[in-house]
Amino acid sequence: MGLWPVLIQLLSDDEQQVRTGVAWVCGTALQNNPDAQKAFLEQKGLTPLIKLLSSDQKTERAKAQYAISGLLKHCPTAVEEFKSMNGFQIMANILKNSADDTPTVRKVIFLYNTLMIENPSLAEELVKDGMVKVLDDVIVKYTIEDDEDLVEKALRTLHTLAEHQSFSIVNDDMRAHIKSAKEKFGADNLNLDKKEWDDLLSTIS
Repeated sequence: MGLWPVLIQLLSDDEQQVRTGVAWVCGTALQNNPDAQKAFLEQKGLTPLIKLLSSDQKTERAKAQYAISGLLKHCPTAVEEFKSMNGFQIMANILKNSADDTPTVRKVIFLYNTLMIENPSLAEELVKDGMVKVLDDVIVKYTIEDDEDLVEKALRTLHTLAEHQSFSIVNDDMRAHIKSAKEKFGADNLNLDKKEWDDLLSTIS
């Protein structure tokens, strides 16, 4: 119907409510829709979404993350373009600096895990970008704040990151943080099996 150019233009509208509403529409249209993902990329829709992802406004940032998630899943071309535009560094900054935006932090970590499962080579890039330290900080922060679900997601993502490396990415300080989370919430509640716990806590490279 030729609507993508109109919608993508509205992602840069002067009104925040318009931008956030359109980002939500884009995200819904892009989910599990290869044709829509291809057309959106061809129309250069990722550029305004990344700008919204950098917004200081939580609602705007959350809707941009929703749309980006719909675009990146099952679309390696979009992942590569997002990477080339420093999108993963922007997401890492959300994890580092959004203490008041737990819902978006939760969704970003879940998206990282999903994308690494789909694109194992992405794990190496994320390690180089310092994602191990970021996830460690999330585990520490949300263990203290009693957010069991977010700690579980961070541990799961850290494990996915680790299993694609030929060397141990978990140091002694991180093992202590992981053990603290395990003791506080319980191994079963965090939904990692024995091998996965061993993978994270083993001192053998």
